[in-house]
Amino acid sequence: MTGSAQAGAHAPHLKPQHPAKPTASSQLVDHGGKVLPSSTTYAIWWGSTGFPDDEQTAIPSLLQGFGGSSYLATANQYMRGSTATSTFVHAYADASAPPRHGPSVNAIVGEVASVLTTNNATPDPNAIYFVFTSNFPKVNYCAWHSAGTIGGVTVQVAYVPNTTGVTGCAPAGGYSKATNGFTTGTQSIADSTAHEFMEAVTDPVPVSGWVDKSGAEIADKCQTFYDGLVTLNHTDWQLQGEWSNALGHCVETTGK
Repeated sequence: MTGSAQAGAHAPHLKPQHPAKPTASSQLVDHGGKVLPSSTTYAIWWGSTGFPDDEQTAIPSLLQGFGGSSYLATANQYMRGSTATSTFVHAYADASAPPRHGPSVNAIVGEVASVLTTNNATPDPNAIYFVFTSNFPKVNYCAWHSAGTIGGVTVQVAYVPNTTGVTGCAPAGGYSKATNGFTTGTQSIADSTAHEFMEAVTDPVPVSGWVDKSGAEIADKCQTFYDGLVTLNHTDWQLQGEWSNALGHCVETTGK
């Protein structure tokens, strides 16, 4: 099974500490491309050592929790009449060494294709394949998402490196509000995962879905907005907010 990248890789920079305040004039615009009303999610752990001890327990719970949540419901307004749903399907492991430098979209799509082949699995066009690496190369972003083709099927991918201790990939002051007991490294990785998940649902093939006039997606516009906790799968998380066209500002749960 071979994989190749689609045009439109998206690699947001490190989260700024003092972004410009979003305004109603910077609404997300529908460019008519693919959206994912019914998404499935997969986790791929790339690397043998270096992950936070609790990451591989916490992240599947997070991904499972998006389905039916008020956090995901903010995306309903961008689903063109459908309701956004999501289901976590499976986690895979690849103990080989992850890239020492920031990987290309082709490299991440190729990794997904390799893992699927190894596990006799077929590519899912509604899937978001999250590739979590045990390391954090010297890059100027926290994570990114894009799309690619595997065996003739277009799939969504996200690259989430190990952001443990990385300045700029956590809210100012750290995760002081989080009460779930997970390590700060896993909290940071979960925050980046939520960012890329919501963008992959509303703009699966960047930037052909919902983006504003400057190319910012639903999560880019709210990178430092935190307002309480988000409950997913009976677990409280401190996650950044998402942009709501309906309300004209960032929210952590729909209607807030």
